[in-house]
Amino acid sequence: YRGRFINLQRLVFQKTKVVPLHPCAAVTLEYLVDQGFAAGDLAFTPRDTYALWNAMWKVYPHELIQDIAPETYFESLVQSSSGHPVSATGASASSGVDAKKSKKKDDKKSTSKKSTKKAKGDDDDDDDLDFLNPMCHRITLLESKQYEEVVKARLQTLAATYPAETQTLLKELGLSTLESTELDVTALILDLVAKQLIPAICFQLDSVRCRQLFDELLAGIEAAQDAKYPGYRLKLEEDHAEWEKQQEVAKKAKAKSKSLQEDQEREAQEFQESNAPDIHAPHPEFVLTPPGFRLSAAEFREIKWQLRRELSESSDDGHPLVRSLRRGIAIYNENLPAAYLRIVQALAQVGRLAVVFSDEALAYGVNMPFRTCCFCEDAPTLSSLMVQQMAGRAGRRGLDRQGDIVFSGIEWGRMQELMRGLLPNVDGNTHNLYPTLCLQSFLSPHVTPELVTRMASHSLPHFMRGQVVSDYLDQSRQFMMAVGLLSPSGQLNVDTSIARLIWECRKDVAESIGIFHLLELMLTEFGRVPGDNIGHQLALFNMLLRVVGREPYHAEYAHGSALSVVSGQEAVWDKVTVILQALHVKVAALGCPDLVLPVALDAPLDGYVWSTLVENVIPTGLKTAQLNAIKKRLWHVGDKLRLMHNLLMYSGRYGVLEEIVRKCFRRIKWILIDSEV
Repeated sequence: YRGRFINLQRLVFQKTKVVPLHPCAAVTLEYLVDQGFAAGDLAFTPRDTYALWNAMWKVYPHELIQDIAPETYFESLVQSSSGHPVSATGASASSGVDAKKSKKKDDKKSTSKKSTKKAKGDDDDDDDLDFLNPMCHRITLLESKQYEEVVKARLQTLAATYPAETQTLLKELGLSTLESTELDVTALILDLVAKQLIPAICFQLDSVRCRQLFDELLAGIEAAQDAKYPGYRLKLEEDHAEWEKQQEVAKKAKAKSKSLQEDQEREAQEFQESNAPDIHAPHPEFVLTPPGFRLSAAEFREIKWQLRRELSESSDDGHPLVRSLRRGIAIYNENLPAAYLRIVQALAQVGRLAVVFSDEALAYGVNMPFRTCCFCEDAPTLSSLMVQQMAGRAGRRGLDRQGDIVFSGIEWGRMQELMRGLLPNVDGNTHNLYPTLCLQSFLSPHVTPELVTRMASHSLPHFMRGQVVSDYLDQSRQFMMAVGLLSPSGQLNVDTSIARLIWECRKDVAESIGIFHLLELMLTEFGRVPGDNIGHQLALFNMLLRVVGREPYHAEYAHGSALSVVSGQEAVWDKVTVILQALHVKVAALGCPDLVLPVALDAPLDGYVWSTLVENVIPTGLKTAQLNAIKKRLWHVGDKLRLMHNLLMYSGRYGVLEEIVRKCFRRIKWILIDSEV
């Protein structure tokens, strides 16, 4: 875990700008004495290590740390590896005169090289070392990492015997005060652009809040452009109107021409005419991507053409997902159209985007490196291990000497915890034992009876608690017999598609058993009806929400109401009630809480998801927490519909339900896209 070495510089966002943050800011005296650096993964950059050494030189007695002074440490390192005496600068003593002559001789060349590099904006720290001869020893990142471990070990040793001096050192390297935890995302990104710390990826694990930050940045950039150049859009529109007039005149003149010579001259003239003015082009000053990497008008038209069928409205420049790409801004969330995500990935991989917002979708797997990784506000699920994983996005191989990590909108104590990189406890899978466990042997030839027995007997959580589980496999079989999935002889009572549907929903077993018992009623009501009929879709939703995503009625929700029967479906509603009551009697006698549906059958259910499906959009004006809850519930219902579609289509008896289930799934998909949450 600590063997990785990533050269990452930490920064913190203070009001309107990012400022460097030393790793020792996350350390306290008690932490150094009791746990030490070995407890986590608090890596330093070479600059951080040198800053720590300077601070130690100021507060500790010099004789205690003289041996780890940089010039002493690296001089002894080179001597031990080469066997020749080396000066403090890293060059051999015998070559010192030659080095000075070489410096004078190449003075003009060195000056010209420096001016060229400064013109290119290169921040090379080694420009003034070009005169060194081949005997010079250049410190590598690996050697700096070794020196870092030596300095940190000495700091830990001195912390116990010199607590007052150590406290002074930590105060000097720490953050005096965190001025504000409020996040101004526009100011943050503009400062990153000004400091050339782009491309950047901004993580916010709450996908609703992630979309809000994306919208805030786009609105802020557009507002800044309108404030500075109020007539820019009007000028583009006037140029476009004038171009259209010229085109109309050219068309009329062409229609009146009779001779072949005039037609040829007209064609030659049209060939030389310029393209239409780009009426939707943003002002170059408010495009975040550096010049040379920005999207051209032709590339943008190609992107719009690719997205023409993926967005519910026409993919013109008015859609925020489309027009933001011109400014180098994008978002990558799982519920966005696949075509858009592919475009974002392709553009980010070649540096055509300046900022990409994402939840955990880009934390793993996808090859999208960035210069800077920003953590925008806190989240309950954000752990130090996730921070370490996400921070690996910072720094592009072959392009950046170091990556940058920016903490913004996070409380100081929480920021210290995330920086230390302490490993969380290994708890194991809490769903490793579930009532449908015995179905695996019927679904895969690779799951042998011996393997199923091992899976049901060896549980990490039970092992950690010192508990022994020996009969859970038999219990699982009894559960499945009671609900009708297995026969009394222990064989499957249903086809494998239905059994696989039940097993795939193993984290929501009660819902899957409820769906199974409603399949016959679904077949009777919707097996012979057109799936594209909205009334039939809503009737199926009204039935399905009785078992999937059950939530108690929340009277405090804005626009909220209890789930009620659809007009004309009262008889079906009563049939569902009878089926669920009979099922509840069976599972209640088994003593397995996982098989019991949440919320009592006679209690009112929350109808917010239902009203959203009826209105075909998530209502506006809701708070972030409520928006996120509604989105997760919609996603949950859509996931069950996805599994039903993918598995029922292979079922001979229930395959006719495939069309209406697919239409219902697509309805949820478009609601999530259109609501822009």
